[in-house]
Amino acid sequence: MTEYSRYSPYYIPVASLPMLAMLLFSELPQAFSMSLISSALVCISGWGRSGCHVDPFTGGLVAAYAVRDARTRGTILRAGIVVGAVQMVSYFLFHPIVDKFTWSQGIKPLFINGLISAGVVIATLKIFEFLFGELTNFSLLELSDSLNQPLLKRLAFEARPLIITA
Repeated sequence: MTEYSRYSPYYIPVASLPMLAMLLFSELPQAFSMSLISSALVCISGWGRSGCHVDPFTGGLVAAYAVRDARTRGTILRAGIVVGAVQMVSYFLFHPIVDKFTWSQGIKPLFINGLISAGVVIATLKIFEFLFGELTNFSLLELSDSLNQPLLKRLAFEARPLIITA
């Protein structure tokens, strides 16, 4: 893969799987295992550099922890920025030689990876909610918006006279 590809394998959004697992099931051990499995699969699939699993794995751990109690989509975007920053620091700690190649093939893609992971999570969360039959905080907040729900609007309109007369 690295021989024929112009793009760095660090662009693969490994951190999106732990984020989705945490948002859907709200269990840290499950999200951590998703981080380990996904980072191992990416390393096995094509790039055999030493320490290649550490950067995506730490990003996945931070991603799962960062979206633990997320209630807004902004939290997911902030988590993506934090994931990118942590992956950059992790890469720098395990590969301290910084040159033009390291910047273009390692550090920059890892930061962009955090943003890509956040985008993937925001784009696919609704699909996975439907597939797994899970309700997340985002679904509950959408359901609680009474101005857009005709049944809740009617209930609020018809319940007011009962409260006043009682």
